[in-house]
Amino acid sequence: MATNQASLLLALPPEIRNSVYEFYFTHDPSVSPPSISRSPLALSLTCRKLHSETHALAFAAATFQARRWQLPELKAKIKRVRSTYLPLIRRVELTVGIRDFLVDVRSLNGLRLAEAGLTCLEDIFINFSGEPTSESRENYILSNLVILIWKTVANRGNKSLRKIRLVHGGLLRWHGILELCEVMKKRLLLASDALQVCEEYKEGRFKLITKDGGGVEPREVQVLLGHTVREAEMYGTVQKELLNGKVLDNLCARLPNDLDAVDLDSERFAYEIEQMSRVFRVSKHIDTGAYY
Repeated sequence: MATNQASLLLALPPEIRNSVYEFYFTHDPSVSPPSISRSPLALSLTCRKLHSETHALAFAAATFQARRWQLPELKAKIKRVRSTYLPLIRRVELTVGIRDFLVDVRSLNGLRLAEAGLTCLEDIFINFSGEPTSESRENYILSNLVILIWKTVANRGNKSLRKIRLVHGGLLRWHGILELCEVMKKRLLLASDALQVCEEYKEGRFKLITKDGGGVEPREVQVLLGHTVREAEMYGTVQKELLNGKVLDNLCARLPNDLDAVDLDSERFAYEIEQMSRVFRVSKHIDTGAYY
């Protein structure tokens, strides 16, 4: 580790350093989590003094990333973390193939994160990868996704869980948060009396609320779904921006980093605008021809 002799930060009084740490470790949910090497943990690894002062804060603020969600693989990955730090981990981001939950029947049991050792986990972020599929296959994906969310909340001991955020990057072309909520309501009506759905459509989300039973305090888990992290977390804001004509900025935010709106042909451009209008329920017609 580096020495702290020239550190201006460590030269500050402790109370000011604590204020700096509080600001630095504040989590912005509308921004995609950085890699671990650029996460809050990076500061705590700078020197022994910063490690001592910030490591616990860093673990709580960092989002830990994994590409496998099955229990054996999760246990193997989490085994590398000191047991004293496991209760500090609050967020996990899983990158999952869009068809993975469909082809692997273990998904029907939910995400077993508490069993893997993450007993204090509050947020689960799921990013889908792969290629778009047919509408009929997407119906099956949505159905399995509903079961996965339901079992993760109700049956897997994830008692600290407060949020499940799903980002599909355009891989779900026929379904959004409203469709996910409707399928969830139908599923729970038939299969579970432990959860109820609370719609928050103005904010583009819904809540799963555990019903009071046996003296256990009811718990609320937010479910969000969007093309991007910002669309999932700030549905109402994006909707207002579209209604106010801020179309191109939001369209560009959906595109890969190496692609710009000017690179799209008129058909692709119209498709993206139609998708945003449907997801965000923008009834006002957007004249795509005006952009060409």
